[in-house]
Amino acid sequence: MNAKQMETTKEKNEQGFSMIEVIIALSIFAVGVLGLVAMQTSVIKSNRSSRNSTELITWGANTADRLMSLPYSSTNLLGQTDDVGITYGALQGSDGIDNDGDGIVDELNESGNLSLTWTVYDYFAGSAFVSEPNTKKIRIMVNNNLLFEFVKAQDI
Repeated sequence: MNAKQMETTKEKNEQGFSMIEVIIALSIFAVGVLGLVAMQTSVIKSNRSSRNSTELITWGANTADRLMSLPYSSTNLLGQTDDVGITYGALQGSDGIDNDGDGIVDELNESGNLSLTWTVYDYFAGSAFVSEPNTKKIRIMVNNNLLFEFVKAQDI
C-alpha cells in the first residue's frame, strides 16, 4: 500500500458519526429525559400531598390540645345527651391555618378547601359513644376525615 492509499483509508475511518447514529443517540437521550420529567412531576405532587397531610394532622392535634385544656363545662364542649351530639366548627378566618393556600394565615374573609369541626357527645345511659358517667367524647374532623377521638372527664 502506498502513502496515498493509506491517507485515503485513514480519512475514510475518521469521518465521525453517521446521521443515523446521531438520531438514535438523541432519541435514546430524549426518552430518558422524558422519564425524568415524568418522575419529577410525580414527586412534586407527592410532596404537595404530604405537606397538606402534615398541615391537617398538625391542625387537628393543636385543636385537640386546645379542647383538652378547656374546662369540662366550656361552651366549646357542650354536648347533647343523644348519639347525635353537637358539632362545632372553627371559623376559617380565625382557625390558625392558611385555608386558601395563599401563604397568609387567618386573613379577613378567608375561605378555602380546609375545614375543621369537632362533635361533642355527652354521657347518657345507653349511649353508643360515651360509656362512662361524667365524661364527654370528642371527635375532631379535618376535611371530613376523622383524625382524633378522645374522652374528656369531668374534674372532680
